[in-house]
Amino acid sequence: MTPNPPTLSYPNTIPPPLPSSTPILKDVTITIHPGEKVAVIGRTGSGKSSLVQSLFNLVPRAHGTIHIDGTNLDYVPSSLLRERLIGLPQFAVSNSLATLRRNLDLGGTRSDADIRAVLRKVFTDVRGAAVSSEEEEKGEEGVLDLDLDRVWERCEFSQGWRQRLGIARALLRGPGRVWVFDEATSGMDRGTHERMMKVVFEAVGGGTAIVVTHHVEDLGMFDRVLEVKEGVVSELSMVSGERREGVRWD
Repeated sequence: MTPNPPTLSYPNTIPPPLPSSTPILKDVTITIHPGEKVAVIGRTGSGKSSLVQSLFNLVPRAHGTIHIDGTNLDYVPSSLLRERLIGLPQFAVSNSLATLRRNLDLGGTRSDADIRAVLRKVFTDVRGAAVSSEEEEKGEEGVLDLDLDRVWERCEFSQGWRQRLGIARALLRGPGRVWVFDEATSGMDRGTHERMMKVVFEAVGGGTAIVVTHHVEDLGMFDRVLEVKEGVVSELSMVSGERREGVRWD
């Protein structure tokens, strides 16, 4: 993996969960170029999550290879992939016995100021105001004033807050060259989704971002849009411009 945003290329086929069923992904050939922001859309069960999970070696492949800047991921340890690629699933897993700080700053390298600055970004609504909470209504601290040393299970965050905190965790892992978001804004309305994507793209900068999303209203913010339908991946749109070396599925 090089210091520059990589090229990603994907495998041909991901096999079915049962031998007699249809492959999850079929005859996929994609190249994603450095710095591109790519949306992946499709119905539930179409295979879009499997497409991005294959980057982390989380799903098996019947044949084909995935390359990042010419490096075959078959020869890269999964632990290294998950360290170098910044990924966020739809339902982020948290350590209920660890502190809020530990759940947000997995590497233990961020200052309190860094953590609170990211929290401020993801917990600000489309009007620029801090997001209200049940805790604030009860006169207790809001998210921007949370005790970072409080144990996670005592925080009792709502699912909406957990999604925002998951995004904050991903941003605190940056900077990175490849970012993968799998339905990270699935429970958010259009305005909040758009706001989150602006925050994400600001953090990603010149890196490559692959975003699985069901929000189809604001696809214009992406360089390219891939649709997964019954295991087949097709490109709906792409910004014209210079083709660069990037990610490739063959």
